[in-house]
Amino acid sequence: MESNSLSYVEWAQNGAHAPLLILAHGYGSHEQDLFGLRGELPLSFNIVSLRAPLHCPMGGYAWFQIEFQREDFGFSQGEAERGIRALEQSIIEHRDRLEATSVHLVGFSQGGMMVLAAALRGALDVQSAAVLSGRLPDSLLPVEVVAAPAILVQHGKYDPVIDVAEARRCREWLTKKGLAHDYQEYPMAHSISRESLDDLCAWLMARAE
Repeated sequence: MESNSLSYVEWAQNGAHAPLLILAHGYGSHEQDLFGLRGELPLSFNIVSLRAPLHCPMGGYAWFQIEFQREDFGFSQGEAERGIRALEQSIIEHRDRLEATSVHLVGFSQGGMMVLAAALRGALDVQSAAVLSGRLPDSLLPVEVVAAPAILVQHGKYDPVIDVAEARRCREWLTKKGLAHDYQEYPMAHSISRESLDDLCAWLMARAE
C-alpha cells in the first residue's frame, strides 16, 4: 500500500485504539522483510512495516545511500536527515490513522539507526525503540536528547556487517546521556535469532499499552 509518505504493508487486526508497532528495514531490503515476523510478534499490536524512500543500486531500498569504505562507511547528512523526516512523517500518519494508544519502533541495521534517531529527537511521542544489529552514527543524533523512550539494543557477537563494537559504543553513549536502556548480545551474525526474537517480543509486551 502507499500513503502520502512511504509505501507500507500492515497487519491492523486490532482495529483502532491499540498500540502501534512500526518496522523499519535495513539497507537493500524492503517492507516485506521484517513484516514476515508478524506472526511471531505480540498480537496486541497493530503492525505497519515501512519501505524506505530510496532505491538501492544493488536492489531493494535504503533510508540513505551508503558509500562503503575500507573501515567505515560514508553517507550524505542531508539525505539521511530526509530519511529521518520521511520516517517521522509516516509514523505520525499511521499513528493518527489508526488512533494508536502508543507507538513503538523496531529497526534492523540501517533501520535501527533511523528509529533511534527519530525516537530521541522529540518530534514524536514514542514509547519505545528497539535497535537490532544497528549502529550509532553520531551526526544523526541530537546534541540534546529531547525525548527519552524505552530503548533496546540487540546485536550479534559475530556480526560481519556491523561489528558488535558499534552496539557497545551505542550502549556507552546511552549510558553517558543518562538514558535508561536494555542491552543484549547473542551468538549470531547480522540477523535475528530465535532467542533474540523471543527477548524482543517479551520486551515489547512489557511496554504495550
